[in-house]
Amino acid sequence: METDHEEKMLRSVALQNAQCVLAARQRAEEALIAAKESLAQSNQRIADILDRLQLAMDAADLGEWSWDAKTDAMTLGARARLIFGVAPTDTITRTSLRNVLRPADAQRAQTLLQQAIVERKDYDIEYPIERAGAAPGWLAPNGRAPLAPDGSLAVL
Repeated sequence: METDHEEKMLRSVALQNAQCVLAARQRAEEALIAAKESLAQSNQRIADILDRLQLAMDAADLGEWSWDAKTDAMTLGARARLIFGVAPTDTITRTSLRNVLRPADAQRAQTLLQQAIVERKDYDIEYPIERAGAAPGWLAPNGRAPLAPDGSLAVL
């Protein structure tokens, strides 16, 4: 008899544990669904902001760019590629883009970039450019030099 009672108690405890596990799983699934909905809403807000940013950049005739200091690779948006006369398939480095500058402007740009990095301030310069097959123009690049966790320059 005591064995029957112990067996009933064990089954009761096992049932309670199973119910607790099931309830915890249901709460976790509900939290996951809520997190997915929140992520989707956040992604939509980001997409809306990016659309407005692109509209503003188009209206101001601006082109976006970034520079990876470790590899010297430049990433240019469509408008920046057009400004520099660079094909969409071309791989670009900051060093190669200096070819559109007069030597004095290239040196000034390099000096101001180094100063911006050392002083941790914005890079802001304006200079004339000369592009093959296109009329001369003016460029006013600016950017901020974020640091990697180790303190080195990450991407400008």
